Amino acid sequence: MPPTPLALGTSPVQFNRETMWYASVLPLQAEAPRYHVMVLQSAQGSMIPVLRRYNPGLEFFMYQHAMFASASDPTGLSMCTTLPQDLPHPTWFLKDATGANLTYHGAYALDVGNPGYQQACISHAVGLARKMGFDGVFFDGVGAKLGYNFGGSPNMTIPEYPTVASFQAAMYSFIAYAGPTIHAGGKMVIANIGGATWTPGLWQQWNGPLDGAEEESWTDGGQGPAQQLPWWGQKLGNVAWSEANGKIVLLHSYNTTQAGNVYGLASMLLVAGGRTSYSTSNGNIVNYEAWYPEYLASAFLGAPLGSYRRLSNGVYERHFAGGVVVVNPSSNAVGPFSLGGGPYSGSGLNAVSSVSMGPMSGLIMLGHP
Repeated sequence: MPPTPLALGTSPVQFNRETMWYASVLPLQAEAPRYHVMVLQSAQGSMIPVLRRYNPGLEFFMYQHAMFASASDPTGLSMCTTLPQDLPHPTWFLKDATGANLTYHGAYALDVGNPGYQQACISHAVGLARKMGFDGVFFDGVGAKLGYNFGGSPNMTIPEYPTVASFQAAMYSFIAYAGPTIHAGGKMVIANIGGATWTPGLWQQWNGPLDGAEEESWTDGGQGPAQQLPWWGQKLGNVAWSEANGKIVLLHSYNTTQAGNVYGLASMLLVAGGRTSYSTSNGNIVNYEAWYPEYLASAFLGAPLGSYRRLSNGVYERHFAGGVVVVNPSSNAVGPFSLGGGPYSGSGLNAVSSVSMGPMSGLIMLGHP
């Protein structure tokens, strides 16, 4: 079942963790309650009952890549088909301009628009998720542009898909088949939708058949917050749409600083309503797990007192029963300005009613009793 809507009086903050191989420095009874969603490899299905013992509401999604097969994954533990399964079907393989099979780091690219491939992929994913006890399937590689899966130019094309629009149509056909088919198998499905900002309305359309999606480069795509700043407002709108339409959202940032992640979390809290979670796997998806003081503080914000509002200085503000969140999504410093109440403490400040903010920054502040 999808996450339940926000309970009355509780903070909307949620966290997710994605890992290629589960490990933690914490005991399980401390680790499990932190999270609402975990994305694990299929081979780690044995961890599900162990973690769920300490957090019965934790949702587990099984990682599968939507458009590659590799000899190094002969049983399809991470890829949604196996290379031996694919080889008898040459039309499943994407070709480059010379007619050779398209590969990336030794993995073969497969045609997400091919109905035969779609059926084989989804059948495998549903069967494995049911066997290993997952709540749903997480598809990686669901990009708005072909090049996102090849580490190069996002404008890459091939004879099969000579335009961005032709590739997007193929990917949407995969999503449109995957959603209802996986639901019929009793499982949920979410996808890592890469580059949704390139095409207006794509986030909404592609989320339609799914239970939700990931925004992998929420406030930092790996080149610092400034690189994602032009799309901050559009992404905020996408998450607000997902919350209003009952969709799960996993937000991930590549930033590994406390300030950068407070900015990311505070941005999420402007629109969060109990279905959106922020990732702690920012440094890598093997064993990295950050937990900053603001993460804990955000759990004590209480229920939102309404929607966010944009102040005259460009700062976004949202008040909660137990505090306030402010975000400066600009390249300019702002302040000082009133928080509209207080005093508040948090993010290194104590008992203040007004603050100044640096560029691309956020504050998560709790009120005093």
